[in-house]
Amino acid sequence: MPSLSYLAAALLALGPIANATLLTREQGEFCDSQPDADILALHEQLSEDESRLTRRDTGERISLETWVHVIATNQTKEGGWLTEAEIDSQMKVLNNAFAPSNLTFNLNGTTWNQNVSWAMHPKHFEMDYKTKLHKGTSRTLNLYYLPGIYDGLGGFCRFPGIYTNRGEELARDGCVIGSFTLPGNPGVLGMVTVHEVGHWFGLLHTFHGGCNEEGGDFVADTPAEASANNLDECPVGRDTCPDLPGLDPVDNYMDYSGDSCLERFTPGQTVRMRGILSLVRLGGWKK
Repeated sequence: MPSLSYLAAALLALGPIANATLLTREQGEFCDSQPDADILALHEQLSEDESRLTRRDTGERISLETWVHVIATNQTKEGGWLTEAEIDSQMKVLNNAFAPSNLTFNLNGTTWNQNVSWAMHPKHFEMDYKTKLHKGTSRTLNLYYLPGIYDGLGGFCRFPGIYTNRGEELARDGCVIGSFTLPGNPGVLGMVTVHEVGHWFGLLHTFHGGCNEEGGDFVADTPAEASANNLDECPVGRDTCPDLPGLDPVDNYMDYSGDSCLERFTPGQTVRMRGILSLVRLGGWKK
């Protein structure tokens, strides 16, 4: 079984993780890209050596600085402008979702920005606005809300990597999310932000790897799932991998379901999030 020093060496070998995870609320294809091979290798190593991490984790509350950046075309709701009350409502949803994992998010500040190019072409101008707006270190969560998420997507977020704490990769870190996904908008409860922040901690989709008994999302207590669920549904009892234990985790934050259906991370996902946070974002290991 690999040691933690082996894990540290493996992390040092990881290049910048330039891959984003993408979530749409309208289309059948929810992701434009898949997790990089490097983050998958990290998950595989952690799944084999996670007991050592859990012994080192006291389970105490970890508080993370958070910055919200509103990027809008103008100061209207249609243009993507958000109020302090809307942001506070989203932060409450985020904290409630991660409370069982003893992870909390403290809103350090909010920036409001009017820029049509940034707001409507967030992928093309990603490094422009992130270089200008990003705050803090690799342990600081930066949330960018704007109206022009492309191809009907709800958001995308960068996976953590060994180079997340330096240079361009630090500026690139954070989650870009549609302003229309916040609580108070029709049919949504703010769960897109919860989902994307799960990726910021390194979690994969529950349906990653399909019915692969040996891999999947590399978290032991999330049942295998052949494919993503429809975003506006909550098909409790769905079983797309009938030859493997458990029903599809349609209520898991890392699946695709209607916002009202999503309500939990598993204990294994909590261990994984806290483990990656300690190893990568908090610098809990030494070279």
